Amino acid sequence: MSPSQILVSIGAKSEGVISSRELEQLSAEEREALKVGAEIPVYVINPEDDNGNVILSFRRAQEQISWENVEKMLEEDRTYDSDIVGFNKGGLIVLVGGLRGFVPSSQISATRRAQSSGDTPEQRWQKNDRTADLRSHR
Repeated sequence: MSPSQILVSIGAKSEGVISSRELEQLSAEEREALKVGAEIPVYVINPEDDNGNVILSFRRAQEQISWENVEKMLEEDRTYDSDIVGFNKGGLIVLVGGLRGFVPSSQISATRRAQSSGDTPEQRWQKNDRTADLRSHR
């Protein structure tokens, strides 16, 4: 490990590299998981760069795992509870395992819509103490 890159043993003739540019984009919690000897998921972005290195992405691997988890929830018709992290004219933005999800206002329960009054999205959705109850729909 160095400030400019992380070398990851991927079982190939050379190590894979996670670049400093990607490291800068990771949260403190994500960087904390990157310790010498730790096993982490990685995604191969480029099997060989100009220097013969395999270019890897930790973030992209996490995103892929999140999509697989969301697809599994959809197949199992599971309910997912999430905090509301934002809103727009059409509904609510929630986090679903590292992915941003959108809940159209038409999918928000009638009870919750009745509790949310106002003419603008800010007036209707700005209360931070709400959580969204999501059910997967096909």
